[in-house]
Amino acid sequence: MLDELDRLTVDWSDLHKARAQTNEILTALAEDKQAMTHLLERAREEEDLFDKCEHHRLLDKLVVYDALDRGFRIRVHVSTEDHRDRPHDHRFTFTSLILRGHYRHVRHQLVGRPEGIPEDAQDDFDAQDSDLRVIPRFVTNEVAGNCYTLHHSEIHTTYTTPN
Repeated sequence: MLDELDRLTVDWSDLHKARAQTNEILTALAEDKQAMTHLLERAREEEDLFDKCEHHRLLDKLVVYDALDRGFRIRVHVSTEDHRDRPHDHRFTFTSLILRGHYRHVRHQLVGRPEGIPEDAQDDFDAQDSDLRVIPRFVTNEVAGNCYTLHHSEIHTTYTTPN
């Protein structure tokens, strides 16, 4: 399994192909408990991986494999009891496989006029008054075993179960 990861390159410009490829590799990784355990241990032991991990009150993000030069990074997210999400987009298109638990996944549509919002706005500190708002357009219940791909421009919210 780990040899496959070391040879893998993901081209996100072909979203259909990237979705099939990442779904296959994540599903195989989830079934390979030994490889998954190895990756989790490596994330704790290797400084370059450990430094990419994030601990927040709401969510822990463990970077277990990093190959951005080949188009992908594998992270394990662990929700806490305090997890509260809000509508957001992402820097990268990604595929997510639910390993345990479940969550309600809401995909939104952005409506209004985007005037006056700087292109480089990154977070709440850059927030400005706007006529923009998001409205729910698609809701799914994601359960263990579900896999989906989300384009980086799509706005979504997840309502997770704790831990």
